[in-house]
Amino acid sequence: MANHSKVLVVFENPATLKELLAAAGGLEFLPLRDRRQASAFAKAYPNLTAVIVEQTAASKAFLEVLQNLQAAAPKLRRIALSDSSDLFCVIDGVHTGAINAVVYRPIDARQLHAAITGTATAAAPVPGQQRANRRVAS
Repeated sequence: MANHSKVLVVFENPATLKELLAAAGGLEFLPLRDRRQASAFAKAYPNLTAVIVEQTAASKAFLEVLQNLQAAAPKLRRIALSDSSDLFCVIDGVHTGAINAVVYRPIDARQLHAAITGTATAAAPVPGQQRANRRVAS
C-alpha cells in the first residue's frame, strides 16, 4: 500500500473521525460532513483510493451516498463504517455492489487497511489452537 493513500471520510459524528485517525497509519483522510457533496468531491479528486461512509442509526442515507459514489466513481473502493446496528442495509449494499467492504466498530487498524486496499487479512490464531493443530499433524 502506498504511504499516502487518500481516503475521503463522510461522517456525522466527530468521534468517528478521531477513531479513524487513531487507526490511520500512513493514510491521509479527507473529512467531509456534508453527505450531499460526496460524489462531487470524488469527481474533483480523482486520485482518491477509497471512501469511507459512516452508517448511523439515525440515518439510512449512507447507502444512498455509497450508491451515488458507485455511479460517479465506479473504480473507487467504497467502505461502510458500521456498528452493525442495521445489517439489512449493509447486506443490501454489499449485494448491489455499492459497498466493497465493511469496517466494524471498534475500528481495528488491520481491518481498516485491508478494506481500503482490498486485501484479505488473516485472523489471529486462537490461543491453544496452534498446539492442538500440532498434535493432529503428529
